Amino acid sequence: MKKYITIGCLLVLGSAYAQPTFNKVYKEGFWATNMVTDGEDMVMAADFRSNAIQYGIRWLRIDSSGAIVREDSVKLPGNEDVYSGFWGSLQVKPNGNLLLVGYTRTDSYLLEVTPQFDSVRSRRYAYPTGRSLFFSATVCANGDIAVTGEHFHLPAGDSISQKAILVARFDSSFNLLWETSLGEPKRMGRNIAQLGGQIIEMPDSSLIVNANRYIDFYPDSGDNLLLRYDRAGNLLWRKTIGSPVHQDGTARLLQSTDTSFYLAYARGVDRFRFGSINYRETVITLGEYGLDSNLYWEKTYGAKALRKGVLAIKRVDTTLVLLEAEDDYSTFVTYASARGVSLEGDSLWHVPVYSPDTPGLRVGIFYDLAVSESGALLMGGTAEYTVNFRDYKQVWCVRTDGEGCFESGCHNIGLKEPAAQIGLEVYPNPANAYIRVEGTGLENKAYPLKVYNTNGQLVLNRRFFPGTQIDVRALKPGLYLLEVADEAGVFRAALLVDD
Repeated sequence: MKKYITIGCLLVLGSAYAQPTFNKVYKEGFWATNMVTDGEDMVMAADFRSNAIQYGIRWLRIDSSGAIVREDSVKLPGNEDVYSGFWGSLQVKPNGNLLLVGYTRTDSYLLEVTPQFDSVRSRRYAYPTGRSLFFSATVCANGDIAVTGEHFHLPAGDSISQKAILVARFDSSFNLLWETSLGEPKRMGRNIAQLGGQIIEMPDSSLIVNANRYIDFYPDSGDNLLLRYDRAGNLLWRKTIGSPVHQDGTARLLQSTDTSFYLAYARGVDRFRFGSINYRETVITLGEYGLDSNLYWEKTYGAKALRKGVLAIKRVDTTLVLLEAEDDYSTFVTYASARGVSLEGDSLWHVPVYSPDTPGLRVGIFYDLAVSESGALLMGGTAEYTVNFRDYKQVWCVRTDGEGCFESGCHNIGLKEPAAQIGLEVYPNPANAYIRVEGTGLENKAYPLKVYNTNGQLVLNRRFFPGTQIDVRALKPGLYLLEVADEAGVFRAALLVDD
């Protein structure tokens, strides 16, 4: 006989659904990293790989049904292997052409093509000393191109490269106007690594750069940095956002008003150990800053989790849409999700997005977000999976309506329809080997589950799908607190483990 513990939760009904949607993976050996929209089409730039060797860039145009209607490939001058990487940046120039920036094994590059993918011009760039990596670009109001990234150089007598923030500006024909590099001296005998993650232009022609700083080999020592440059490349101010950030964490910028901008990132809050590895839990954080660097407001979202950061932020009418990445350390799978908040930071909705069922899936992650003319969300990324000890990558593309839905009723908060009470059922209880968590009305998605002992120590931390078996054999006999978190709240119940 089953014994149940009921945990309260909310289910809401969605609104009418009209947008065409799809969720597809394409072409083994491609790694989609950047995209823009052309009407209702997705236009993507992807790395083209074979046997882990990168050969070039593949251009893809995908229509609203998910069909590839045009594709082409390009080799950079010198036939050098391409590293456009997920830090690359795809923009639309005022003349309608596509601008792609990224980096190769040795240098950075700028590439311009027509909407039909015909090459217009390209430029290879190398900083006067060391190696440079272009991570992000913005097309300025006057047609100039501002870029940011990372500059490597080896100081005299040192064995470890110094990593500094790189900012440069080019005219529309790729002629260099200025370049500058910003680094720091060593701390605790180790180099301070800094890299520019994103750059935007404000209406006064100043440039805002978001950067990441950390001590080499101390990945949890990171801070977010905000920097403001004038049009000529002079640094106006630098602000440290002093909350721990992992070195691989990403943050994104978006203009708010003529005199303010948004910064979205994952803020570190707690550390815990799983096996022999230390992890940092984070919460999604969004703030609005003025051109004088003052913080107007800041809000956080979601339960603590192993989020890597915010991969994109875009505005859809009066909603800000954030793309997030989150690790499940118990299954070693990376998940993607979309979050909607108001222009003032109030939470509206949060939707996990899973790649199509792929055996051996390890990573399903979005690297870019765009909005079609009709207001649909277009997400592009990569599905990585392992079969028979061999790693594969595929382009992953998703189209949803403007609220991240494939169909009606996909949200659990923020909708105007009345909510209906549902419950979670945990059984068997007592348990000695496995438990299951079920509930009428639960969505078919992964929920975070935490189990604490009576001393308040976290003894189990994983994600689960409703109805699946959860192994609790590692728990000693005794009383535990089971905690399930969702956007509607955190729900707890007692769990008794016996012999």
